[in-house]
Amino acid sequence: MKRSQLSIALSLFAVFGSGIVVGAYGYHSYTTKTVAATVKAPGKRDPDEWRRKYVEELRSRLKMDGQQVSSLNEILDETRARFKDLKEDQKHQTDRIRGEHSEKVRAMLTPAQRPEYDKFRAERDQKMKEQAAKEQAAKQAGK
Repeated sequence: MKRSQLSIALSLFAVFGSGIVVGAYGYHSYTTKTVAATVKAPGKRDPDEWRRKYVEELRSRLKMDGQQVSSLNEILDETRARFKDLKEDQKHQTDRIRGEHSEKVRAMLTPAQRPEYDKFRAERDQKMKEQAAKEQAAKQAGK
């Protein structure tokens, strides 16, 4: 009879002991901080790295000479400048459309409503500036 009681006691101890071990492991796994393996967001490429790889691949696959690589770099510089101009032009057009929108909304409001609308716009503009600053800081931290 004593042997069966000892066996039961050891079995209970083993069950509770394994529960403690599993619980401690689970707690450790849950509270451990993870580290991001990549700095850049997935899908984001460094333009200079892309350009270097692009030029190198074309140079080797097409067996370009130095003059052709130089011409390719000039073409890439010109294309980059054109895209930059396009982006700036698009920003100017977007700003113009936003300004027209704001003026149309102000025109339909009563004189009593306009100060509150102006306050609303100022708050919204401030939030947009803060968001842009956060995105810029995150972008700088990622480089």
